Amino acid sequence: MYKVDPLEYSIPYLTPAAKALLDEIGSRFQTAMSEQGLRKHRIVVTSVLRTDDDVNRLRKTNGNATKNSAHRYATTFDITYVRFNRMSLKGQTASSQQMANILGEVLAELRKEGRCYVRYERLEPCYHITSRR
Repeated sequence: MYKVDPLEYSIPYLTPAAKALLDEIGSRFQTAMSEQGLRKHRIVVTSVLRTDDDVNRLRKTNGNATKNSAHRYATTFDITYVRFNRMSLKGQTASSQQMANILGEVLAELRKEGRCYVRYERLEPCYHITSRR
């Protein structure tokens, strides 16, 4: 239950464990939204696997990008916390802040369970998530 943005600096590929984690995040996000009676939205993935060429190109425009990016191993992906993809008009309207809070809670649970590492990015408004399996 996610949408992948058009990718400029990455390729839509993850290891099976990272893909399973992304699926779980999307599923838990949907469940939490539903439990609160909110309209269905999908999380938005903004970055996935990066080749060395992708990393070098990105470093020219993004001061946050590092040469040894975790994205090079297909175990890391980024999810924006400022945009969500509406799927339905049924249910109560949710603000971007409400959805960001729900996403943060989902990620905190998965991190506590030892499933992933999560880094909150400020320059690029996203969560940087790495599968631990």
